[in-house]
Amino acid sequence: MAQSDILLEVGTNELEIIEFTVAGRHYGINVAKVKKVVHYQPSMLTQVSEVPHGVEGIIYFQGKPILLVNLRSILSIEGEAPRDDRRLAIITQFNDIISSYLIDGVNRIHRLSWSKLQPFEDVIPGSTASVTGTITIGDRVIMLLDLEHLMSKIVPENSIHASSATAKGISHRGERKNVRILFAEDSSMIRKMTSGQLHEAGFTNIQLFENGKRAYDHISAEVSKAISEGKDPNGLFDLLLTDIEMPMMDGLTLCKNTRETLGLKTLPIVMYSSLINEQMAAKCRTVGSTAHISKPRIDQIVAIIDQHCGVAA
Repeated sequence: MAQSDILLEVGTNELEIIEFTVAGRHYGINVAKVKKVVHYQPSMLTQVSEVPHGVEGIIYFQGKPILLVNLRSILSIEGEAPRDDRRLAIITQFNDIISSYLIDGVNRIHRLSWSKLQPFEDVIPGSTASVTGTITIGDRVIMLLDLEHLMSKIVPENSIHASSATAKGISHRGERKNVRILFAEDSSMIRKMTSGQLHEAGFTNIQLFENGKRAYDHISAEVSKAISEGKDPNGLFDLLLTDIEMPMMDGLTLCKNTRETLGLKTLPIVMYSSLINEQMAAKCRTVGSTAHISKPRIDQIVAIIDQHCGVAA
């Protein structure tokens, strides 16, 4: 099954998820991350020694080796798996990495609003689970998997790291501490690691938000207050850094509404996502983003903040 050809209008706060099952549990991931779903055959697998927990081995996709992850294992799901000849492998691409995951079956693709997703942190505050949100469809509760979190466990070197972020421009830390940053990210792990690296680089004035809706509500309230006091709201913040995939309100909608509804035309808005490709970059530009960066490039974030917030080169 190929990725859906349905194109979503930009900034409508909609997404498409593919619903699949593992041991009777219902999960979903963004269709934008799915390259293909294939019938799994044991003959496809090449086993390798000393693989990380949860990795079955490698399979070949378009002539190149990719990891095959056993979701039952990495999610600590007990129970007997179906016969291999009845299983599927879902092949994904995000953070410029192609990987695959063993699943039991696919239900269907759903188009829905991000506003319908219940953030998992509302259920378990501070959770570092590999689920970012849940949605109820019919009598099923579908859990939206945080694949970036799962892969950071398997391949830690591909997770967010300082790179050259803290090594560069240490002399500019004094200037960076005055930069007022808003950061919206639904993954508690990525939010904590990214903000921590920015702190190390000298950016200490950062306000964190668990999703785009909470960021937008805060910005809207501050804009309304500034206008009532006769102040220019364009000077309230120095930069908005936002993920794209988030419950309640996605980053594209956050950017569009901040520009069009709140009128913050000059605020630098940087999209920070695992989904950045040519098509997504075009969508970012359409809603008025200033720049876009593929996770986990902290060094690029620091350079872009410096560029747009007047920190000396």
